[in-house]
Amino acid sequence: MAEITDFDMRGEMDERRENAEYVAVLREIQPTGTAEIADVFGVAQSKARRRLEKLRNGDAPVDRKKIGGVHVWFVDTDEQDADAANAAEIVRRRMGIDDGHGDGVKDGR
Repeated sequence: MAEITDFDMRGEMDERRENAEYVAVLREIQPTGTAEIADVFGVAQSKARRRLEKLRNGDAPVDRKKIGGVHVWFVDTDEQDADAANAAEIVRRRMGIDDGHGDGVKDGR
C-alpha cells in the first residue's frame, strides 16, 4: 500500500485552498469571463478554464453559460443554498434537534 507523503498532502491542501480562492474571487466579480479570472490569478486562460470546469463538474457551486463565443462564469446560488440546507440538516440530526418537518427527529433538549 502506498504511503501518503507530506508532498501529497500539501498538494491536496493547496488544491483545496486554490479551489476555495477561485470560488471566492468568482463570487466577488461574477458574472465574468475566463480571461478576467485568468488575469486575477496570473495564469493562462486555458489553465483558468480547466480549473473552473473542474469546479463546475465537482461539488463547487460554479456554473457557466456561453454568451456569444464567451463562457461567462458565476456562482450558482441555488446549488449553494441547497448545499447549505443539506449541511444544516446533517448538523440538526447529529444534535438531535427537531427540524419542524415532522420526520421524527427529536428535540435535543
